Amino acid sequence: MKTWDRGEYEPLEMGEDMMVVELRGGKLQGRYALIRTKFRGKDSWLFFRAKS
Repeated sequence: MKTWDRGEYEPLEMGEDMMVVELRGGKLQGRYALIRTKFRGKDSWLFFRAKS
């Protein structure tokens, strides 16, 4: 695995099927969300930038 970015994160919201974090890295900065979905019976995660 290759390290793509370095920095810190702060968890803002956590639930069973989602997590919102504030990223402060060299490449990614801002608020991002991880959302768990079910696709064909398997867990999948969506990662996207949240509105500020």
